[in-house]
Amino acid sequence: MKQPLSLFTQRVIAMCSIAFCLLFVWSFKKTKPLTFRSVDPAFSAYVYAYSSGELGRRSPIRVRFTESVASRSVIGTEVAAAIFSLSPTVAGKAVWGDANTIEFTPSEPLKASELYTATVHLDAIFKNVPKRFETFDWDFRAKAQTITVTTDGFTTPNSNDYTKTTYKGVVHTADYADDKAVEAAFECLQTNNSSLKTTWKHDNEHRNHQFTIENITRSATKSELKMWWNGQGIDSEQKGDKTVEVAAINNFKLLDVAMNSDDDGGSPHAILQFSDPFPDRANGRFPFAKF
Repeated sequence: MKQPLSLFTQRVIAMCSIAFCLLFVWSFKKTKPLTFRSVDPAFSAYVYAYSSGELGRRSPIRVRFTESVASRSVIGTEVAAAIFSLSPTVAGKAVWGDANTIEFTPSEPLKASELYTATVHLDAIFKNVPKRFETFDWDFRAKAQTITVTTDGFTTPNSNDYTKTTYKGVVHTADYADDKAVEAAFECLQTNNSSLKTTWKHDNEHRNHQFTIENITRSATKSELKMWWNGQGIDSEQKGDKTVEVAAINNFKLLDVAMNSDDDGGSPHAILQFSDPFPDRANGRFPFAKF
């Protein structure tokens, strides 16, 4: 005969069951796919193509018609609000890109992950449009913003002075991010060192932001370099941190081991980073041994 479960065991089972249910609901909410409204294929009699799916937050929104609907005199001029609109409302301007195309350019980035609906009143463009085709609506979503950090490690600016080092890395964003906002999102700190300076180099797409932390000090005892980032200022919910050891002066040691692969698709390999350059490779960079 089975012994009845103790009150404590029953409570543990109940709590685990509740936790499992909550986890299931949370996972379902997180993974539920975003659905767009379906578009009647019959609209292809009027609409040749349109911007849809997931778009960059600064990307133009275009709709191209099956025939010329604008005269040469209006090309490049603003489209009337009665013809084209977005919901939620977005600051920007819609113009006739050519005789067949309306192009809307936002004046500020769209809200990350936001679902938008574009509307074109075909009855204001074409003649004798059947009632079911008077208004053409479609959905698109602004790209979700993310922020991640990859690091290249320490370098030695002066091979004759190991007391000062720098640390390099890259802040990656999934979509356009304002350079100053990215810089404000990243912070660093070394124990007992108030002279750290971070310099930046941003690419033309404003998605890869290279940083160099300068004036890192190596003293008689080891210390830590702490870095952290928060994407709130660039419309991202992501944040993170990283702490690396700053080796004591005259203490040659292995700092890091990383797996990597060549850009051309070569086989994976290990990269070992040491605290000081080897004598025969004192070229200003901490040595990397590659196997």
